[in-house]
Amino acid sequence: MTQRTQDPLTRTQGDLRHLFSFKKFPTFMGVAETTELAKDDVLADVHWFISTQSGVVLLNPLVPLEYIYRHQHNAVVGGIWKRHHNEFANIVASHVPAEAHILEIGGAHGYLAAKLLFSEAVKRWTMVDPNPVSTFAIPGMDIIQSYIEDIDVLPFDVDAIVHSHTLEHMYDPARFFSIIRKLRAPGKLHIFSVPNLCALVRDGQPSLHLEHTMLLCEAHIDWLLGCHGFEILKKTHFLRIHSIFYVTRVSPNKIRAPLLPILYAENLHIVSRWYDCISEDARAFTALLSEDKHRNFIYAAHVATQYLLAAGLPENRFQGVLDNNMDKIGKRLYGHSLWVSSPSVITGIDRPVVILRSGVYDREISAQLLQLNPTVVIVRSENRTGPSSAAAQVHQNRPGLARTAALFYGQIRTGARTKLLHSQKRFMHLGGSFLDVFYHVVICDYDPSPFTSKTESAGCINQADIKRIRSTWGDSLVSFIALNSSHETDPPPNSCSLAPLSRGRFYHKWAHWKLGMEYIKRHETVRKMDYDVIIFTRPDLHFHNHFPFGYDDVLKKPGMWSNLKNKKGGLQVSDGVFVADRSSAATIANISQSYFDCWTADALAPYGNVAGHIAENTHILMHLWLTKMHVPIHHSEQAMISEIGNHHSLSHIVRSWEQ
Repeated sequence: MTQRTQDPLTRTQGDLRHLFSFKKFPTFMGVAETTELAKDDVLADVHWFISTQSGVVLLNPLVPLEYIYRHQHNAVVGGIWKRHHNEFANIVASHVPAEAHILEIGGAHGYLAAKLLFSEAVKRWTMVDPNPVSTFAIPGMDIIQSYIEDIDVLPFDVDAIVHSHTLEHMYDPARFFSIIRKLRAPGKLHIFSVPNLCALVRDGQPSLHLEHTMLLCEAHIDWLLGCHGFEILKKTHFLRIHSIFYVTRVSPNKIRAPLLPILYAENLHIVSRWYDCISEDARAFTALLSEDKHRNFIYAAHVATQYLLAAGLPENRFQGVLDNNMDKIGKRLYGHSLWVSSPSVITGIDRPVVILRSGVYDREISAQLLQLNPTVVIVRSENRTGPSSAAAQVHQNRPGLARTAALFYGQIRTGARTKLLHSQKRFMHLGGSFLDVFYHVVICDYDPSPFTSKTESAGCINQADIKRIRSTWGDSLVSFIALNSSHETDPPPNSCSLAPLSRGRFYHKWAHWKLGMEYIKRHETVRKMDYDVIIFTRPDLHFHNHFPFGYDDVLKKPGMWSNLKNKKGGLQVSDGVFVADRSSAATIANISQSYFDCWTADALAPYGNVAGHIAENTHILMHLWLTKMHVPIHHSEQAMISEIGNHHSLSHIVRSWEQ
């Protein structure tokens, strides 16, 4: 077993957090050979971790390759796979010349090569695969039986390197792209298909296993390509969540290193829910089995079945496994004592029960089973009631506490210092997993920390700051929404006439809210829950008191709660803490059109001498704007923060609002 000690994307040491394990799991996700005994099957404890640096979920330790890839087991079976291969072949053919020489990594069954060679879309094909199917011979195709990592130099030139559902098998995807980049000249093509793993796992499908040893998301693939000098020419999503087709080339120009997408919070909840669903399905399916063992079957001699059995689905309650792959029929599911049969065995059985958990292939398989036997009882994940959501259950188990998201937005001027972070945590006074924290900030890639002094680097955070922030919040969900720069939230040209006076900061503030809310909504969708309360504030404020109102007050009195006063006469609106119920927060994020309204002196007259304060107290505009849009604003009379910046009295504006 090989231990992983670093994030495979960032290659930084440590910071791997254990998530869950499967005990004594089969090391091969297929069938045993007919001469092999069940007692000789190799089993291993399977442990999954998440990197706190990038958010990539990974298997650790790694099982030796000779156990995992004992022989080829992924034949082209079913209409969806044929459609996938045909569409990917068309993508390749449309981007290479007819005389092209293609190098395919991991061709296995040879379907793609055969289709393009026989159709004369390409002239020559070379396949690099450690376990190619050896029972066919295709004119124009050569086979190199090897791993691509073991090839240093190609003895010939190729027009394109292609691979299909190969990248996700790599233990080191960065090195894999580096190898391909070394074999490519500027302008040369690199075309590939990869499973949309994050979408598949979010959908509950068994897409993480001993072969797919990390949750490689689309954003991370894009980042890896940019880091290795590839530019994306075209990207196509196949069947929405099944696969992603990439057409890339080595950029003739130097590409600026992109920022690493930090998906820790999102991936943590996706994978936690995925694990919970497997366990819940195993329990639910067990209750739906027939008392007569001979009527019970489970579909697919593959990892989906192995997961359910590992999660407690009783093996001794089944007659056997069904599978359409002719190479598996008549053999034993590896790691178990169940034998594989063709689906046709259910034809003469009265009301057979078939457990089906094959994700995107369920509908196609269901149609086949019903055609074979109209009385079949097909048990699928969607047959049970209620989605699994560990995060939502945490909230349900703590009655009376609002599900709260805190959005820290904007530039950080004084740094993620420990004292500041602890004051913020005490202020929020919730802590734990029922408070989710989002930082919508610019992330730096360099050291030292930009917070040690006020330099040009101030306004962004680096990996050391991120680690300190996560350590402070502990078990709370902490997510970083990376901006490319602070200019990403700049106002458009020719906007409201007040924009020059406020230097665009009013729009800048609102844009942070909008972008942050969009990210929060994605989390709600993933976790199948809604937040009750949203807190907006800057990330560099010291808090010295709690809210003078409770979250129940916020829920009972819709609108936005904010602090405007302290003993010095008033806080800048830009340095306030704004708390809103979920509905009001969404309203605030969706009223952008009013920013383009130019407010005349007459329109501003009810709010006192605003013009005299705008130059220094720019975010007064935010409250004026919300008032104009009829968003209720509830003001706190109690000092809550030690603000950063100049103090200016807003008493005349507050009095105007209160009137």
